[in-house]
Amino acid sequence: MTGGLEVCETRRGAFHYFPFDGVIGQSLKIYGEWAEAEIEFLRQFVPPGSTVIDAGANIGTLTAAFSEFVGPAGRVIAIEASPEISDVLRLNVGGAAFGNVTVVAAALGGAPGEAQLPQIPSSAWSNVGGMRMGLSTPLAGVRTPVITLNSVETDAAALLKLDLEGAEVEVLAAASSTLDRMKPVVACEMNELDAGIEVIRLLRALGYRAYFASFASYNPNNFNGAPNGFGFAREASLIFIPPGHPIPWQTTGTNLQSFVTTADLARLLAEMPRYGDATAYDRIADRLVEERKYRDEQIAQLVAENHQLRTTVAASLQRQRDAILRIITGKDARLHATMAALEAAEARISTLAERIADLTLDRSSLG
Repeated sequence: MTGGLEVCETRRGAFHYFPFDGVIGQSLKIYGEWAEAEIEFLRQFVPPGSTVIDAGANIGTLTAAFSEFVGPAGRVIAIEASPEISDVLRLNVGGAAFGNVTVVAAALGGAPGEAQLPQIPSSAWSNVGGMRMGLSTPLAGVRTPVITLNSVETDAAALLKLDLEGAEVEVLAAASSTLDRMKPVVACEMNELDAGIEVIRLLRALGYRAYFASFASYNPNNFNGAPNGFGFAREASLIFIPPGHPIPWQTTGTNLQSFVTTADLARLLAEMPRYGDATAYDRIADRLVEERKYRDEQIAQLVAENHQLRTTVAASLQRQRDAILRIITGKDARLHATMAALEAAEARISTLAERIADLTLDRSSLG
């Protein structure tokens, strides 16, 4: 361990992580990777030589991949609000093969200023990447500067990845001119429907097409070859494609769907499997109704088969009883006939004995 951190070998080299981080940290430790399905999907938007803005970079799992994708002629701007996490981010991308990552230790917001973040716990099991900042709020914690997307020093960006724990709306609302000028593909983590709807409204006004993408948390081809501990869980993002950009294609582990209404989006988000679900369709109402109907039909069939089996067994037992009774009855009849014959024979013997006795007596009297 280095300074309270642990280090493990991953798909993209040695990575430092917080040992108490129960999400990204544990995934790196067990699988040697995190969010690989999402990374492979986003690769199509990151050509060599391009620029990527990774806002909410955390400890750099996606940043390191983007660094590989853009190559020596490209650039990755990794923005992380937490000073503690950004220090770990620097450790992880400082040795990036192309030296093309710029780390910005600041929070993205709607206006320049200052924010406070909660202190990272030193031992409690937690989701380090899920911390929310308080803008100009008297919260105890770590202070960090707030910058806007307009102030990021780049003239172009092929991809803007946002994982800002709810701050996406205000960041994008203050950067419409930058977005209109750069026209990057925007990948926005989606945890709350209301925030997602506001982001959609903002970007559709700029001509963006919206897609819902969910990514399998478990990669069967993970770096360490570890068995599935995620179950059927998936992570959700909104993907926004600028005017004139090709339609995105779906990759392994990704479920990509376009949608029209907020009701469509609500259904897609509600039906996405989460951690602990027993099947991949635990939350799909229509599928559950079909599954219930199918199971009811199976139960009815089993009940009918059970009834038929009981009837067949009962009939077979009755036939066996009847056969045994016939055998017993036949044997009883033969026994009775034999007994009667014996009784008749004994009667004849008795009669003969009496005659013999009479003849003997008569002979004696003649003598």
